[in-house]
Amino acid sequence: MSIVEKIYSFFEEKRLNIVERSQKALDILSKKSAKALDLVTATINSLDEINAEIQATMDDIARHRNELQQTETALAGTRETNERIANRFRSLIEAD
Repeated sequence: MSIVEKIYSFFEEKRLNIVERSQKALDILSKKSAKALDLVTATINSLDEINAEIQATMDDIARHRNELQQTETALAGTRETNERIANRFRSLIEAD
């Protein structure tokens, strides 16, 4: 092997080593990137699930609030009716 061939071979090995190291680094970084993306995606999905639960709770509160308002309105109407009836009975008793 001539000196030129040896020099060429030496630099070719160095180039291959650099290419191999770069490819390995790319592979490692790609895997790390994929893991990071999986983590971010899982976090987004988790936050979406939590927000769905929050919305469901808020909907329950609104539904109960409406039911309580209807009950309160009905109770107020019944109380007014009872007061009118009681006042009429009072007026009958007081008339004597």
